[in-house]
Amino acid sequence: MERLRTRTYKLRLSPEGIRHFLDCHHRLAVLLGEMIPYGVTLHVAMTLLARTVTGDWLDEADERIASQWKGARTCFVGSSYRIAEMTAGIAAARVADDQPPVPVALLYLLALRCFEMATDHELMDAHPDKCAGAGDKIPE
Repeated sequence: MERLRTRTYKLRLSPEGIRHFLDCHHRLAVLLGEMIPYGVTLHVAMTLLARTVTGDWLDEADERIASQWKGARTCFVGSSYRIAEMTAGIAAARVADDQPPVPVALLYLLALRCFEMATDHELMDAHPDKCAGAGDKIPE
């Protein structure tokens, strides 16, 4: 049996940021109708952000909202190694578009903003089981 590569991601969240992450997680779990790991929520959020980067980038208002979720509480979320690849791709896309770099910590928060704005259909379409490649799947 092939072992899926995973890693742990560090989110620095405010109490409001933690509540928002949990709201996103709850929404996705309800849509799926099952208990899911926190990493699935982060994966879906980053997938949505990666898709946004190829189109219109989020605006300053989105960055302000996402920044409110940044805080001193360190939360660790285990997920697919693909999130690191998506983060690198987003950074490369911004450089290619002559946009200033964005810290990785802010990218995770902007991803949660994309999650918040997404339709239920978009969330389901960004689920790891829907994405191409077996390496995208999150271990149960």
